[in-house]
Amino acid sequence: SGRLIDRRAAEAAIFERARSERDSHLAWISRISPQVATETGCDLATLFAALDREMRAHLQDLAATPIEDLGNA
Repeated sequence: SGRLIDRRAAEAAIFERARSERDSHLAWISRISPQVATETGCDLATLFAALDREMRAHLQDLAATPIEDLGNA
């Protein structure tokens, strides 16, 4: 639309969106682990720990990826 926006407001909005997405991904592990453990017969604590570890590594990789490279993954 050709309008300028406040840089600080934009950065704050992007930060809050990223934090919300991170929290949502981490909460997903708690929601899905019992279901997957029941379906597969694996130990819930072991499954949760593995999913949590891998999700955190994935989120760290995303955080370290330059924005211009995100669409190329």
